[in-house]
Amino acid sequence: MIRLRDVRFAHRGRAGDGGGFTLKVAALDVAKGEQVACIGASGAGKTTLLHLVAGVCVPDAGSVVVLECDLGKLSDADRRALRLSRIGMVFQEFELLEYLSVRENILLAPRLAPVGGRTVADHARLAEELAELAGLSALLRRRPGQLSQGERQRVALCRALVMDPPLIVCDEPTGNLDPLTTMRTVQLLQARARTRDATLIVVTHNHQVLSGFDRVIDMAAIAGGSEGRP
Repeated sequence: MIRLRDVRFAHRGRAGDGGGFTLKVAALDVAKGEQVACIGASGAGKTTLLHLVAGVCVPDAGSVVVLECDLGKLSDADRRALRLSRIGMVFQEFELLEYLSVRENILLAPRLAPVGGRTVADHARLAEELAELAGLSALLRRRPGQLSQGERQRVALCRALVMDPPLIVCDEPTGNLDPLTTMRTVQLLQARARTRDATLIVVTHNHQVLSGFDRVIDMAAIAGGSEGRP
């Protein structure tokens, strides 16, 4: 499902800001259907690793193979199409569109990249189901600016799941949630992934949720030469 070999990626940063950062990963494999939590200190490269796996950025050296695609050999447009159709991603900053309603934000991916065999009505029903599971049913007509941080986070989660993707990657998906909602959110992610045999990778600082994952990856164990900021 995921295979990284001899990967090196450097953030150059802006001139004079001291923001340079380099991530090196000699080898990492994640199997189909595996549920992995990724931990590590700030600056260890957790977010950068997710962005490499999702094709948001490509390595300067080495290979990142995801869903049988060598991401470094794909064009920007092809990587974007892959993310929309086959990778559910929850960004740390949510990346919701402020001019769309909650419902429209959840349904953004299927509108941009329709999947054969599924109708608009099918996706709408799934969006309703996910919203109910995430406690958002009463908020579907609201805009992101009318939501709390925790509610925005759950909208981003539903958006990542609405395509039933074979790969789900989440950057701190519970960072703004209370303990009870945190556990419910992690359980929702794990249950949806397990039912569909999807691979799940979650970056988290919350060690209380780690027990439910198949494997915990510590960035200190896989990354060599990381320095600066993530």
